[in-house]
Amino acid sequence: MSKKINPKAIIFKEKTSIFVFLYPSLISIFMFWYFIQNKTQSSFLLFFFLSSIMFFLAGMNFLKKELILTSSSVYICANNKIKFSLNLVSELQSIDIRQEKLGTIFNFGTVVVLKNDKTFYEFFFINDPKNCLEKIMTRYEKNVLKINPNFEPKYLNQTNKNNKENEIKLDSIED
Repeated sequence: MSKKINPKAIIFKEKTSIFVFLYPSLISIFMFWYFIQNKTQSSFLLFFFLSSIMFFLAGMNFLKKELILTSSSVYICANNKIKFSLNLVSELQSIDIRQEKLGTIFNFGTVVVLKNDKTFYEFFFINDPKNCLEKIMTRYEKNVLKINPNFEPKYLNQTNKNNKENEIKLDSIED
């Protein structure tokens, strides 16, 4: 796909979390401990070789991927090229997030987007996946409300409710 995204049309952009390096770091620490215990040249070469590969792959994943939301579409780009795109109203079947325990603690996870034609894309190690889900679903609901005014939005109502609660809190602070 050679389509370019207009920078002015971008509503939301999220990149890969720095915690993509968490798992390679933990594994490298355990491998280094194994090397210290055995003190053989082959275990050092194994430690160095595997650690280098893990950090290289994690670095490539960290530097090159982003999720972009425009008014009517979601794009997932890698190496500045669009790898996956969908129209929110006509192509989106479902969107889901997954977070492991470490992801919940450090606020990273996976966003899974499924199209109507059963193709999907998983964006691993994305920053704040709950916020991504909320932004995408809010934009989806706004687009559907333009088509069907009787549609009952879940995320828009939640966002409006949170904004009203914040306004009440601000009013009480001023008094």
